[in-house]
Amino acid sequence: MNVLVVDAGGRGNAIAHAFSRSNKVKRVFVGPGNAGSEFFEKCEQVSSISSIRDIEGIIKFSKENADLVFVGPEEPLSLGLVDRLQEEGILAFGPEKKATILESSKCWANDFMNKIGVPIPDYRNFDDAGEAKEYISDYYKSGKGNLVVKADGLAAGKGVFVCDSVDEALFAVEEIMERKKFGDAGNRITVEERLYGIEVAFTAVCDGKTAKTFGHAKDFKRAFDPDDIEGLRNFNIGLTRKFISKKDAEKLFREGKLVNPNTGGMGAVSPHPAVNKEMEDKIMEMVVEPIIREFKEIEGKEFKGILYPVLMLVEDDEELISKVLEINVRE
Repeated sequence: MNVLVVDAGGRGNAIAHAFSRSNKVKRVFVGPGNAGSEFFEKCEQVSSISSIRDIEGIIKFSKENADLVFVGPEEPLSLGLVDRLQEEGILAFGPEKKATILESSKCWANDFMNKIGVPIPDYRNFDDAGEAKEYISDYYKSGKGNLVVKADGLAAGKGVFVCDSVDEALFAVEEIMERKKFGDAGNRITVEERLYGIEVAFTAVCDGKTAKTFGHAKDFKRAFDPDDIEGLRNFNIGLTRKFISKKDAEKLFREGKLVNPNTGGMGAVSPHPAVNKEMEDKIMEMVVEPIIREFKEIEGKEFKGILYPVLMLVEDDEELISKVLEINVRE
């Protein structure tokens, strides 16, 4: 069989390499791909697909060349690529457009998980920056702890601000909602309590009715090592457009005021060293299975593809429980 992997990044090349190792796969196309897409045997970059948003280009190429299309990123999924492929009778792996709301709206996903009893952090959704700032200021005055501020929509993994102070949280609101750093994705935000524990990237493969564990990883998302003061200093100079001396940077570092931004991922280790079979089963029972079941029963939508919840394992009465930080709908 011939496979088309829709992706433009390193993830797509990794997926293509995995397909290429199967003796059932003759050729693997990566569209639009990148300079590394032809490093592996059987793999070929598709220059005729202009971008991951080139739906009609993907359809045209698939009709002529692919027996199976694997969609990597969230954006083409949310644009309805799988729906269009199915309309054309092309076998595709990934959720339909209506199911991508689990990732494309963090506010909706939090409300849904809260409704069905999946453990999540305490949260509030906002569509007004002033109300969000007031809530944040009151929260920090109460001494409850720190917050995480997230753009509601898709922001390529960069719309999450893990805050260490009220100033960082207020800055996040300004970046997302006022300066529109992520465009319409920041029309709403969700503000969550910041959890401390063991973060786990967990995946399950789903057919709309059932789900099977598909692996897990320890993901590293911060752009800089925690002790990279010089790197943090340079980044914060660019961020604030104000010069920061090395001495001032060291002081800000000690006070926890140097922003270390989240990224889409700086690397990962799999399997996660803290997740054993018992924890896998617990995550499936408390998180994955309820989401798949209730998404169908309450929302009338089937989820088919990779469900990828990011979890925090936190202690509760000397027992580790998993709370969902966010849901992704792709590998």
